Amino acid sequence: MTFFPLRSPGFRSPILPRAERNRLLLVRLITWIYWLLIFEGAIRKWLLPNYQKLLFFLKDPLVLLAYLLAARIEFWSRPSPMLLLAAPLALIGALIGIFGILQDQSPIMILYSWRNYFLYIPLAFLCERVLSAKEIEAIAKRTLFLSVLVAPLCLLQAHAPASSPLNAGLGEGENAFENLGVYGEIERASGTFSSSIGQSLFVGSCVAFLLSFWLRRPSERPIGPTAVWVVTLGVLVNLLLSGSRSAYLGAAVSVCAGLAAFASAGQLRRAIGTLMALVVAVGISGVLAAVAFPDVIEAMATRWTGANEGEGGFLMTSRIAYDMTQFWRVRDDTPLWGFGLGSASNAAGRLGMAELPYDAEADWTRHIAELGPVIGLFYMLYRFGLLAYLGVRSWKAARRLRSPLPMLLLSFIAPTLFYGLLTGQGTANGYGWLFVGFCFAASRLPKQAQLARDVGVRASPRSGGPDLQPGRINPRRCASS
Repeated sequence: MTFFPLRSPGFRSPILPRAERNRLLLVRLITWIYWLLIFEGAIRKWLLPNYQKLLFFLKDPLVLLAYLLAARIEFWSRPSPMLLLAAPLALIGALIGIFGILQDQSPIMILYSWRNYFLYIPLAFLCERVLSAKEIEAIAKRTLFLSVLVAPLCLLQAHAPASSPLNAGLGEGENAFENLGVYGEIERASGTFSSSIGQSLFVGSCVAFLLSFWLRRPSERPIGPTAVWVVTLGVLVNLLLSGSRSAYLGAAVSVCAGLAAFASAGQLRRAIGTLMALVVAVGISGVLAAVAFPDVIEAMATRWTGANEGEGGFLMTSRIAYDMTQFWRVRDDTPLWGFGLGSASNAAGRLGMAELPYDAEADWTRHIAELGPVIGLFYMLYRFGLLAYLGVRSWKAARRLRSPLPMLLLSFIAPTLFYGLLTGQGTANGYGWLFVGFCFAASRLPKQAQLARDVGVRASPRSGGPDLQPGRINPRRCASS
């Protein structure tokens, strides 16, 4: 006998069409990949430090599972032209890797490097097909709430020594993590990530998400007014403790992108009003920060003053110009097929690969060194073309949807996609392709969204399972389910 029935006698649970169930499963997988991207560093530093190198690949099985499910329901039956352009590059990259193995280069390093170049590219286009605006909004809301919880951790990390478990993790020797300091005894906060680069990207995404909330009418925001101010404080604390000029420049670019999006949609007056409120909030936060964290402010000012002298000012013009021109200067010193996949990585020397004749820390130079001057240049052109395509699409969506979110997401991810460490750093790689996908999904127009929803599956007469062929969902049948 059931004394506490879970459902009323007349209750009927909704039956979702199979296409929608498959889509929601893909949404869950993408969401798990996103959260693992954020918490992977915490798992590697504090939970399982002895396995931290293996856990670097923690997201990859979920990525492959998402691709397998997408293939089974034929989400790749009508691939984007931009995805098709990546296919020959991935194939040539594999051939370069095979050639490297025949030259006694490390298969593990080659596989790892091929992963950094090509494995996550389809994930961006999968996000485009399956994510809805509501699901991106849910991700944004939870990310902003997380920033409030991460802020105290960042404060502790900034004041802890570099060797502290908060910064170096619980591992010993090669399993301990090294991080960059700001100045003196102030460290760069890494939050839940294994390096400060991840925290800087996290802060940039939070700024974009936060501005998308602020630029809406209060009645349209997914969180209440008190919560908006709380998460604003959390994001500003994270930004302050990041110690990264890139994070500050990214925040300024996001503000400009939000204003541009509203100007294109004829809502400039409301955007300026919101901007004034943000300026007040930032001003108050700056005063409070100077009182509460004077040592952090002093350390950042000292470091930035010293760095500005050698890097062309606060905008780092000299450094950026050097990184963006070095690839052209080294092309004549590079073999046609490059020095091999992974040759520009930090682990290349430990695995017996020859030392490069030049520094390849910048990603464009890395492409030339690892893929060769021809294929490396084509990979760079692919990045530029994808960014241009994403920019045009986001601008159109901002005007037609009257939403700043596409332009804000574009402003956040554009530097990484253009010249950032997209293939040279694991967290940047994950953030880059995931947020390209988020930007694609946020800029999807109503007709495109309907087309994505119309992809369904039918029962297979041969196996009794899903036929995995696309088909239109019958709205009458769905309504009667």
